[in-house]
Amino acid sequence: MKTIIKFIYIVFVASLALTACSPDDDHNLGAYSIDANQISFEVTSGSNEWTYNYAVSYSKDVSTPHSCEVNFGDGATTKNLTGSHEYVVAKGTYTAQCVIYTPDGNMIVKEVTITINNDNPGIYTDNVTSLQYALTGGKANTAGKTWYIGEWSAMRDPNDRETVWWNYNGPEPSMMNDKMTFTPDGINPNGGYKYENNGDTFVNESAADSFSDGDPKGSFVTTVYTAPSGATWKVTQDGGKTILTITKGFVGYVTSPGDLDETAYEVISYSPTSVRLSKADDPQWCFELVSGPVAVNLWADVSFTNSFYYAPGWNKLPDPELTTDGTKYTLKFPDATSDQWQNQVAFNTEGLATSADKNYNFSVTLNASNAIGGVTVKLCENVDGDTPVLLDSRVDLPAGEDVVFEQTDLPGVDISKGKLIFDFGGNPANTDVVIKNITLQEVID
Repeated sequence: MKTIIKFIYIVFVASLALTACSPDDDHNLGAYSIDANQISFEVTSGSNEWTYNYAVSYSKDVSTPHSCEVNFGDGATTKNLTGSHEYVVAKGTYTAQCVIYTPDGNMIVKEVTITINNDNPGIYTDNVTSLQYALTGGKANTAGKTWYIGEWSAMRDPNDRETVWWNYNGPEPSMMNDKMTFTPDGINPNGGYKYENNGDTFVNESAADSFSDGDPKGSFVTTVYTAPSGATWKVTQDGGKTILTITKGFVGYVTSPGDLDETAYEVISYSPTSVRLSKADDPQWCFELVSGPVAVNLWADVSFTNSFYYAPGWNKLPDPELTTDGTKYTLKFPDATSDQWQNQVAFNTEGLATSADKNYNFSVTLNASNAIGGVTVKLCENVDGDTPVLLDSRVDLPAGEDVVFEQTDLPGVDISKGKLIFDFGGNPANTDVVIKNITLQEVID
């Protein structure tokens, strides 16, 4: 065991200490003192590699401190001066602290660094912090816990998971409407697995030969895959990594033919609401399981063309400059306009659809270098004339500030190919406008 002991001695200002005691207190604030060397905090190995005995003691010339608390560094605390503690944790370094508060307002902290060399198997059993519990909801939840594909799912750089190479969790329903249920086997780190694809499954081109409707020229959606019965899951350790293996199945996406028989994932992180994974043998394939269905951004990966009506004083000028950087669009307006509809920018789509039997949430972030009052935001059918309109509202833009414009629970209308219109009529001359983070989502009950 690697043990490092250090202390922190803090003296509070006298006025603060005095306010904590009444004039009748017996404590002699001026004379009372305690030195860190008069306090001992020992942590020694216990009955197994995860259990440690601890003891707090004082020199004979020290009167009883005001209070003492031991923090073990894993979320557990105690006020007992002696005892033992088991670290039900993954391998790593944990700092145990002994915090002593003296009657005269002083505080002493002594620390011991504990190194856990191996994961405690208890983290995979039925305690509420275990992976088994997170996946299944615990041994008593015999029906199991259902998970959905989360937005973090993507092809990512294994050396920098913040770098996304390909966002394959887009608006197509083939993966985002999948359901994956993990059922428990008592407190054991294994159990049953049920995959529901709602009629379609996303597949990599490398597995095309396994499906009658496969496409060897690119990832495709198959409608002929039926998940086999008897699929299982288990959690094991391999070289210090936590591995989740699914037999007869996978999560969300067949990345290779072998996934149909068995897929092993490294567990990157987990909580009761999110489990992040990467394929153990091909870590560029990353997945997130989330405990509730994710509202898909219908604007993601939508194809569109832009059209403009830029007419100061109703005299049409050449189209303004538009620069696209991913999902951020920057416009430059050299001339001022005076009225609504004199500065229209439209995003004309071919496939953005909404339905009258759904409700929708919409949001966009806007930023104008000069203040513009009453900017119009409108979403409607991509045709001329009176059309089905999902959204038609106005928002003021102060100079130089990001404004998040949101409309929630909008009653749906039948649109087959949507048109998103912004009108910056009333803009001052030499104004730059940024449009970013466009989101359109169905409301999930």
